[in-house]
Amino acid sequence: MDSIAILLSLFFLAFMVFMTFLMVNVGSNGKRLIKLEKKLEAMQEVLNQAAEKWQLSGPPINDQLQKLLKEGKEVEAVRMAMKGLGLSLEEAKKYIDDFKK
Repeated sequence: MDSIAILLSLFFLAFMVFMTFLMVNVGSNGKRLIKLEKKLEAMQEVLNQAAEKWQLSGPPINDQLQKLLKEGKEVEAVRMAMKGLGLSLEEAKKYIDDFKK
């Protein structure tokens, strides 16, 4: 084999080792993130149950969200939840869906 072919083979091998290392690290971090998300969801559920039991009101923004939902302005309610509660779009949609129940 000529030197270019050897260099390309070595480069390809190094690239494959790097990609394998990257996938292993990302995979394990991804699993950790999923576990953390599940723990946070469980904690939120406990807080929600406690709030219901003791009849605690939610964040002050909930009154505004309820008003928007009564007016049929669900998109605006999602936007307000994103801004006011610091949620992602997906989280805000879920918050509003749960709020409507």
